[in-house]
Amino acid sequence: MNRRYPKWMKRQIEKIVTHIITNPDVDAIPIINQAFEELDYGRFDPKDMQFTTQLYKHPNQYPEDRNIRVRILGLELGADKGEIVYWYESLANEKGYSTKIKDLSIKKYKEILWNKMEDVLQTTGYDIEKIKSDLLYKSESIAMIYR
Repeated sequence: MNRRYPKWMKRQIEKIVTHIITNPDVDAIPIINQAFEELDYGRFDPKDMQFTTQLYKHPNQYPEDRNIRVRILGLELGADKGEIVYWYESLANEKGYSTKIKDLSIKKYKEILWNKMEDVLQTTGYDIEKIKSDLLYKSESIAMIYR
């Protein structure tokens, strides 16, 4: 997982993979559930949810004719060459990302986390279709309870 991924996500993947490697006979599902519940209930530091990347040029030096994320973020955040820009994955706009924590999409973070774990779980013999269904769609029912 490259360094642009959020700290929170890196920690969760490391915790899950370490458990699978060091405790192969102990079910990893409770640890995976815990990660998804942290998302469901907002038990995370918002700063740890930021995706980040470094600007390798001044924002205005990136081509204007393409919708380049680093250019847009650099301009929006007032960042310059060499500085780090950040964003949250979002469903709040057509871009699919935002610099505002309020726009963070739990659903998108769950999908990204699942995509990073899926191969590991399949390789170790887990029923990934059942786990995927349980994890990715549980939050929709939790959201219905709190409306």
